[in-house]
Amino acid sequence: EKIANKVGWTHEHFSRSFVRFMGRTPREAIIQRRIERACQLLLYEEQSVKHVAYAVGFADENYFSRVFKTVKGITATKYRKKYYNPIYHDLVPVNEGDSLYPPNRILYNAGAN
Repeated sequence: EKIANKVGWTHEHFSRSFVRFMGRTPREAIIQRRIERACQLLLYEEQSVKHVAYAVGFADENYFSRVFKTVKGITATKYRKKYYNPIYHDLVPVNEGDSLYPPNRILYNAGAN
């Protein structure tokens, strides 16, 4: 509703337009963005899952855990264990004030010149 007010539209018009152009509701898009940010923090920061949950805007760690598992199919802890690789640790900086768009993923090829 706050986003709709900012652009001068009604909540209903904004939601319908958003779904028409983006293919999902504003709430789904926000949750997806938060979970993607949580994935970055889980892999590139050494924070607890609870701290990551709060850092991406969830007030309840248990709710974050349920949403994370729904979106990613595994728990946040298992995600970290499965995808963490120390050689990638310094490739993607994670800043508190990151842009509206996620950073590009940098592929590491040990055999490249």
